[in-house]
Amino acid sequence: MAQFTKKAIITTFIELLNQRSLDKITVKDIVEKCDINHNTFYYYYRDIYDLIEDIMRTEVENVQKQYEGDGSFYDELRQGISLILENKAAFTHLYYSRSKDIIEEYINEISEKFARKFIEKKAEELSIGNDANVRFICNWYRFAISESILKWIQTENASDPDTFIRKIAAVYESTIATALLSI
Repeated sequence: MAQFTKKAIITTFIELLNQRSLDKITVKDIVEKCDINHNTFYYYYRDIYDLIEDIMRTEVENVQKQYEGDGSFYDELRQGISLILENKAAFTHLYYSRSKDIIEEYINEISEKFARKFIEKKAEELSIGNDANVRFICNWYRFAISESILKWIQTENASDPDTFIRKIAAVYESTIATALLSI
């Protein structure tokens, strides 16, 4: 029952955040929509910002579990940032709130995991053993992916999620071997 209630709080919060900005959402809104009392909310979270941090931490943990997957870069990145892709309005509201740093950290962490996984795999295929160069390329791609995602969140008329991820994957897949072999 506890996990059901916690999931209801999270789902309700995300629904509300897709509809309005963070500063227009109160604990009262969440508990009324969930049909729970304030004490129940505070049993799980100190405040709304604690809820946001829990959502992001849980998502990073979910991505780490999927990190072991053998899918394509496109498939794994799409799955890894599915929460963002499916809730763009919510993430836009979070981005323009005082929680911006939590969102940026979350996106950076996920981007780093995907960049590292696929770059290290490609470096191994190409027999490139220079760890300093591989780390440099991982960081470069991490920043490129992170900033692309953040820009997509900020852009009101951004491309649909599938097109957006396909573009990132195409650039990544078509340049990674060249980058590794060039430095």
